[in-house]
Amino acid sequence: MIFVCNEYIFVSKRLRSEDGGTVFETNVETDQWVGGDWQQVEHRFVDYPVGVRKVVIQNAGKDRQYWAGHYGAKMAKTSVIVSFD
Repeated sequence: MIFVCNEYIFVSKRLRSEDGGTVFETNVETDQWVGGDWQQVEHRFVDYPVGVRKVVIQNAGKDRQYWAGHYGAKMAKTSVIVSFD
């Protein structure tokens, strides 16, 4: 689960096998000023292949206004929750 606000945000979620190969991947992109509020990005992996050993989450962002100073994309509360149902 990741909370993002404004700017350009890219979130990649991957499941990898023991040898490091990607067995499943999903990406989310959102652009600035879409609602202007924090939004929750969430993905639930179900029915994934046997042999998954790693969960990889990659966050990236860019300030599209090119303001001077320390501005840019904000991401918060990245987490992985494992549930054995």
